[in-house]
Amino acid sequence: MKQLRDYQNEDVLKMQDNPCIGNFSEQRTGKTPTTCVSLAQRGLTHILIICPASLCYVWKKAWEEWTNHDAYVMQTTKDELNIPANTALIVNYEKFRGTNNNNDVCERIVKWKPEAVVVDEAHRMKDRKSLTAQRLQRFLNVPVRIALTGTPATNRPWDVWSILHWLFPNEYRSYWNFVNEYFEEEIIWVAGNPHRQPARFKRGMEYVLQNKLDKICVQHKRNEVMKWLPKEEEPTEVILPATPEQLKAIDSLINYFEYKNIVTQTVLDNLIRIRQICAAPKILGLKGKSPKLEWLKQYLKDYPEEQILVFSNSKKFLRLISSELTQEHHLICGDVNPKARLEYVNEFQVGKVKLLLCQTQACKEGLTLDAADTSIFLDVYPPSADYLQAKDRMVATTKENIKPKKLIHVMLQDTYDVQTYRLVERNVDETAIINDYKKYIEERRKNNGKQ
Repeated sequence: MKQLRDYQNEDVLKMQDNPCIGNFSEQRTGKTPTTCVSLAQRGLTHILIICPASLCYVWKKAWEEWTNHDAYVMQTTKDELNIPANTALIVNYEKFRGTNNNNDVCERIVKWKPEAVVVDEAHRMKDRKSLTAQRLQRFLNVPVRIALTGTPATNRPWDVWSILHWLFPNEYRSYWNFVNEYFEEEIIWVAGNPHRQPARFKRGMEYVLQNKLDKICVQHKRNEVMKWLPKEEEPTEVILPATPEQLKAIDSLINYFEYKNIVTQTVLDNLIRIRQICAAPKILGLKGKSPKLEWLKQYLKDYPEEQILVFSNSKKFLRLISSELTQEHHLICGDVNPKARLEYVNEFQVGKVKLLLCQTQACKEGLTLDAADTSIFLDVYPPSADYLQAKDRMVATTKENIKPKKLIHVMLQDTYDVQTYRLVERNVDETAIINDYKKYIEERRKNNGKQ
């Protein structure tokens, strides 16, 4: 049987004392083993684990290794829940939430009467009006509820409310009461109508919320529990000049919502087309080079010995890159099946393949890619949590895998590209109030001690 680290054993004790708890520890610090052991020690027989589809078999393996009990992964929405006692039921978000007109899986699980519910990557419930959040409301009477995520606030500090409401529905009953207590509000006008929205913390209230989180949640940062990790290097920003063709196309879309054969109807559609032009005009059938693609080709030529992760939000851009590279590589997008995905990761980890093209959304969770020397982001867009999770894929989880790491951001000068990167940077700083609450508490304690 594997052994937990000291801080994980402490977490198990805290989870025993608090049946409803959030573990907001940073990625790669070992939330899964802690959860498995704490539940096994409770002696429960009906345990439900909800997680992203790509993590179902990761959870199955972890559950069986850490508890010596079986785990069952729901394969189809028609699966019968005739599961032996002490066997954890693992279901992915898509099957669990169903559709507006079909919540059959959720209702059958309710009748199965779970004694504990684990929600992995719990920030996925942040939209309180989403189907995921609505389905989870059916389990508020389950005595043991555990929310796991390294980024409880994905884009704004108030994103954490949905998780707190699910864990402690009596204390965090109303979203707007929570907003009124902790945040100033502002009025924005949408289609001529005023709408309220949170704006920023009321003075001093971030400290109040951080102290509450410290009492009801668990949080560890990698530099706290993995002191052997090297200091994270500052990202290198590569700001490339856009081509005249790109600037002309972007300017036309901004001013007229059209360019040649491209006609956009909404602001969102317009921004998507601008993103694609920043990536590679060829995606939209336009002529002209892609400075990002040309830079990437040169980087791969200059550093053939490096193991490299290349991230982009655009599947079309990654496929274009893949078609133009001569170097052996793998491409992981959302439509790659779990078996192939695992094979690609294993080949990268052992050095058989040195280049992995990664769609950010598809690779942000559940993958260990710490064999990488370099992560290159060809675009970065909100929510900031997606970027943070993807960036953490190459962080070493053991001393044996420590080596220098490089992080590179590639942008086009004087374009929307740079603006979105700065926006994500700012959002990371704002959400750190929640995602790094223990750091701020420790800093205040040190400062108070000096006074």
